[in-house]
Amino acid sequence: MFYTARDLPAVDKPMGFLAGLPSDLSGCLDAEDVPDGTPYLLSPTFQYDVTLNSYFLSHQVVGAPENTSVNQAGALKRFLDFLWGARSGRSWRDATQADHLAFHQWRRRDENGPRVAATT
Repeated sequence: MFYTARDLPAVDKPMGFLAGLPSDLSGCLDAEDVPDGTPYLLSPTFQYDVTLNSYFLSHQVVGAPENTSVNQAGALKRFLDFLWGARSGRSWRDATQADHLAFHQWRRRDENGPRVAATT
């Protein structure tokens, strides 16, 4: 889980995988009306999913208190990590009700899971 920021230091020689990205990050964020501190998620292979991350730009999330968006991003990240690690690298696009139930079982009841309370 990461957060947008306009005050990042400039890089003299970007790594190869960053080739082709805009050099003016602040301008890109301004053009898309993305506020600083907006959470975003990358896949375990460092891919950015536009559809997934557009959720964090919806009016329900942008207008919510900062801790709400942070909590929502964290919860989503935990589910996506579960899909990747425990469900054979499954994408959120391919997740089923069985995956959600397995996550719920692992998160709440499995001895090897975090065993969080129902109110969490």
